[in-house]
Amino acid sequence: PIGQLARGRSLTRLAVLTLMLTGGRVTPVRAGDWPQILGPTRAGIAVDEHLPAQLTGTLKPRWTHPLGQGYAGPAVVGQRVYVFHRLDEQEVLEALDAATGQSIWRAEFAADYRGGIDSDTGPRCVPLVAQDTIVVHGAAGAVHAVRAADGQRLWSRDLLRDLGGSEGYFGAGSAPIVVGDRVLINTGGRQRAGIGALELK
Repeated sequence: PIGQLARGRSLTRLAVLTLMLTGGRVTPVRAGDWPQILGPTRAGIAVDEHLPAQLTGTLKPRWTHPLGQGYAGPAVVGQRVYVFHRLDEQEVLEALDAATGQSIWRAEFAADYRGGIDSDTGPRCVPLVAQDTIVVHGAAGAVHAVRAADGQRLWSRDLLRDLGGSEGYFGAGSAPIVVGDRVLINTGGRQRAGIGALELK
């Protein structure tokens, strides 16, 4: 998945590329899950990837999907692509069909981040998919968890407010990580609150 900035507008499109091969031959290509920033082991290493030895055709987009503001990359699990972005006064988490780009569901959260040095007011963090739950961390420091099946909200916490943290110059940008049954987020804050731990469920 790649993002492209549309000319003259603050609109991003997510484009998924597929290999179109000449001569009717199809080379099997299988991609593993990418459920969080830097992949399945958070090490930037793709697991269970099977790529052709060489590219014998041309790449062209299979589908595109319009996105709003933000720097959050996609997460991919199974046949779904999860994107987190801002549209107007909402931060939006969407589940897209990986084959077609069609929206399966969307969850919206009120967004009040106004920007600092960077005028982009969208979220900065890749969604985290763990144990049938998706966790997102918004630019103003709010953390939300939804059910992966249908996007139903499970819980929300304003972690920066709760811990006395600051959005700083660029907004909250620490990607969540799950350890056991807890979500860990590096928030900073007063009273030596550097990392917040929340129960995933």
